[in-house]
Amino acid sequence: MDVAVTEWNLTTSSNMGSDDSVRVLISQDSGINWSVLYTWDNGNTPNNVGENIAIDLTPYTGIVRFAILASDGSVNDVEDYDFFVDNFQIISTTLGTVTPINFNVKIYPNPVIDILNINSQTPITEIQIKNILGQQIKILHPNTTDFKLDMSDYQTGYFLLKVISEDRSKILKVLKQ
Repeated sequence: MDVAVTEWNLTTSSNMGSDDSVRVLISQDSGINWSVLYTWDNGNTPNNVGENIAIDLTPYTGIVRFAILASDGSVNDVEDYDFFVDNFQIISTTLGTVTPINFNVKIYPNPVIDILNINSQTPITEIQIKNILGQQIKILHPNTTDFKLDMSDYQTGYFLLKVISEDRSKILKVLKQ
């Protein structure tokens, strides 16, 4: 899965509150009991551009359930942030070896006024553009590693770009000025 933390409604990096946490949990008994697989907190905060986390699930068999649990804690800290989780997937591996799928996509400038550059190491097959409410604005099929997206006619505000290449995808937040 990919995770990132940004300042609330921005794209800059942020810390989490002193007692805030986000945990990935697993249950093997239909949600009666839960075990913690991974925890993010003030001492383990993801960066703002996203990082890939791979968790070894070989100790678990049969049908399992996952949960992502966020806690704001009891301390009223000044930190105000967005926590993103994307590309949550279960990948069958050989001999229990976890091989994360990295998909490096670079966008710039962000914030953007007119032309947004989108670069990938593999050809971008599709770009889905949504407003911050999740409403589909446009779908493009550039089939190139370097694409210039003309956003000059877009309204000011935040947009979500889902960039797809081969069997990988990444969601990026863009501020249009």
